[in-house]
Amino acid sequence: MSARFLGMTTRAVIVEDRGSFGPALARRLEQHGVAARWIPHTVALEQEAETLAAADLLLIDALDLDRQQSDRTQSRLASLDLLIRLAATPGPKRPHVAVYSTVMERPEVNIPLRQAGLASCYFTVEALTTNVAQIALGSTLEDLQVRAPTTEDWHALHPDLPVGANVAAAHQRIRDHERAWQQIWDPAAPFDKAAQVWVSRNVLPLLHLSTTSGYRVAIEVIRKVAGLPYTLL
Repeated sequence: MSARFLGMTTRAVIVEDRGSFGPALARRLEQHGVAARWIPHTVALEQEAETLAAADLLLIDALDLDRQQSDRTQSRLASLDLLIRLAATPGPKRPHVAVYSTVMERPEVNIPLRQAGLASCYFTVEALTTNVAQIALGSTLEDLQVRAPTTEDWHALHPDLPVGANVAAAHQRIRDHERAWQQIWDPAAPFDKAAQVWVSRNVLPLLHLSTTSGYRVAIEVIRKVAGLPYTLL
């Protein structure tokens, strides 16, 4: 895998909301013969998944803090939406995908993004920028990546969360239910029995939690993953 795209990477897309870092990273790639364009998360999510999948290289910032700052009901993990959409895109070829963040090592970021099943690289920002030329050639630089989650990481996300719980699917699923999602983003929301019942039926099984004690664990885990409520950041 380390040289799968050697000599073939010519088109790159950078999904990044920082208007200084995105263009700077594109310029660095262009210095190595890669035609690179920079777009924010909102633009990436508006495009057809097939368009992004046609690139040779995708560099995706894990967090979309801009969208969350403008709409405090939103999860910061827009990259998960993007990765899941791209993973479901049919086609004979997949882009080389690297996800990066200054907080990539945190369990609430590292665990769900790996569960999306598309990216082959997970870097800190420093490791990405230092080694962008090798990444552009398709190298996964396994020794420089953020390590895969350990049992300790799962317990750090929540002491009662079973190892292997599908955190990514739970995060995506609860966003489909308006009242349940309000329990995540609104710190002043009153307890909602109907939302609890829905979560017990639809979210707890994904997290391997029991219906008797798992509701509060689920809410705390998904809040941490989503970076919500915003006022608690």
